[in-house]
Amino acid sequence: MRRRALLSAVASAAALAAGCTSAPTADNTASTTDGQTHLRTVPEPGPDADLAITELSVETEKTAPTHEWYLRIEGVYSTDAVGRNFEDPTVVDVSDIEDEAVREAVERILDEGNVRVDEIPDGLREFVDATDLVTWAADTEADDIATHWTLGVYDAHPDRDPVLAFDVSVLDAGIGEDPAALEFAVENTGDTEQSVYGGVVRPFGIPRVHHPGEPEGASFLLWQDYESIDGLSVTENRITKNAIGTSTPVAPGETLTRTYTLDPSKPQCDAIGPGEWVHEDVLEYTQSGEPEGPGATVDYRLEFTIEDV
Repeated sequence: MRRRALLSAVASAAALAAGCTSAPTADNTASTTDGQTHLRTVPEPGPDADLAITELSVETEKTAPTHEWYLRIEGVYSTDAVGRNFEDPTVVDVSDIEDEAVREAVERILDEGNVRVDEIPDGLREFVDATDLVTWAADTEADDIATHWTLGVYDAHPDRDPVLAFDVSVLDAGIGEDPAALEFAVENTGDTEQSVYGGVVRPFGIPRVHHPGEPEGASFLLWQDYESIDGLSVTENRITKNAIGTSTPVAPGETLTRTYTLDPSKPQCDAIGPGEWVHEDVLEYTQSGEPEGPGATVDYRLEFTIEDV
């Protein structure tokens, strides 16, 4: 992904102007260690239901890093936002980096957003640790909102096994006067605390559901109490959110759950109706308490059927 496309993806102009950081994004460089598909038991709908979830399957793949180092853009800022978020920051333009290998590595991070490699040049980690913000005047146009970036260099620990498991269950299948309800869950099967990376709605985000193979077609949101979340606005026409990065700890043996509803009365939910529906996403996480980036992922896909009652 080119840098300008990346910036468009990680934050809106409003979020950049607010000086918010972006959450990590997944890439395709990890190796699959586990792949499973499970059919879930669906309870009978209540007597007042007009529609009902009748089938639910959950497919997951756990993946682990294949490279020693993970390099990424940590945050994206406008010039105005730098003044609001930093006090006397150390700012270095790419052209002023004297070491050629370090300069080329920084350019690659800014260009690609996420980079996984087995070796990094001497001095790169020290440069990133000593620099608050980087600029790239030679590749920044006058009308660009994004002008400053923070970077991260992390040991990816490819020797560690992935330990988080994802699942979804149906709490209430009927859709009528009351909504149907799904429970998203992530379990830490390991013996150390893990931190799940996410955005303003932690840790599973704002799931959007569509028909299989039709991501640009009819869709609806799985609903939480989005109105109560700071930095988030969901209306009939748009979702506006701060592009912040969050981290949610999951203790050894803990199962973290969130309930989502299928409620046609909510914004962007009027497409709820009979048919096959699917949602796909990725959880990125790493061991808590260490200065490292995402160490593993869980790719998941849930597919369910809604029928008239």
